[in-house]
Amino acid sequence: MKIAVLSFLLSFTFYSVCACTCNYAGNFSKIAKNADLVALVKVIAHKDYTMFPEYDSTKRPMSVLVEIVKKYSGKEERQEVKLFGDNGYLCRASTHSLREGEYYVVAVHKSQNKTWEYGVTETDNDYYISACGEYLLSYNLANQTVKGGIKGMSRKERVMPIEKFEGILEKQKALLPTTSL
Repeated sequence: MKIAVLSFLLSFTFYSVCACTCNYAGNFSKIAKNADLVALVKVIAHKDYTMFPEYDSTKRPMSVLVEIVKKYSGKEERQEVKLFGDNGYLCRASTHSLREGEYYVVAVHKSQNKTWEYGVTETDNDYYISACGEYLLSYNLANQTVKGGIKGMSRKERVMPIEKFEGILEKQKALLPTTSL
């Protein structure tokens, strides 16, 4: 019986050490105010593949190279930047689901110089996408609409024209004057 209880308690300890736990930071218009870069981006390519042999042999992209199509706020001057995602316990969005050639509106934070134990290196020139809020919206180029947790108290996905979305950000002081690159 003691072994069963001990095993049960250790399983919770292992889960809490390895799992991501974070508080929901809010909808996109709320979190964009504190982001280092808010931009409309186009995914160019998946990068920094790694695998976790203890789980399976699937190679997973840890980052994406994106083209900045339109910068809403931030000091970034480059036209292309790298966005890092999750390795399973960093509380970041997965970059695997971001499709090459597709557009997204992102609110991202600067990375720090770090080489992870699985061999991937981030630099302070890179950014990361948090999973603890609505930091990523999909953008439909043909319809000129954004989709995701844009505003409001619930986590409900909304679809709205890009002009209306930009107006919401402007009202909430989440963007500087729009700059196209």
